[in-house]
Amino acid sequence: MFHMTWAYQQDSKHGGFAFYDHSQEKMIEGIHDAVKSVVSSHPRIKKVIPTGTAIQNARTVYGDVLTRDGFHLSLPIGRVIAATTWFLSLVQGDLSISKPPAEELDEFEWTRIKAIARQAIEHPFDITDLSES
Repeated sequence: MFHMTWAYQQDSKHGGFAFYDHSQEKMIEGIHDAVKSVVSSHPRIKKVIPTGTAIQNARTVYGDVLTRDGFHLSLPIGRVIAATTWFLSLVQGDLSISKPPAEELDEFEWTRIKAIARQAIEHPFDITDLSES
C-alpha cells in the first residue's frame, strides 16, 4: 500500500512549497500525477490510500484550515480525516455504528468525515466539492 500525502495549506511557509509555485492546486495535481504514473504501476503496490484527496475534498467543506502549521495535519479534524481514510482503505470496515473518535467531534461532523473519506476512496484522483453535503 502507498500513502498519498496532501498538498500544503495555501499560505504554507514550507520551503518545498516553492516547487509548486505556492499553489495548492498545482501541488495536489503533482501528487496525483506521481501516484498515477509511478506508484499505481508498481507491481508490489496493490492499493493507494488517498489521504491527500480526502484532505483536499475536506477543504471544500472546512476551508483551508486542516493543518496546524501549513503542512502537518490539525487536531482533531485533519488527523481524524486521515485516520478514517486509512481505516476504510485497509479494513473496509463499517463505521456506521461507531462513535466520534474525538471529544471535539459531534455525530454530524463524524458522519461528514466518514463521507469525505469514502468519496476519496471511491475517486482517489478526483477532487470533489462536498460543501453542499
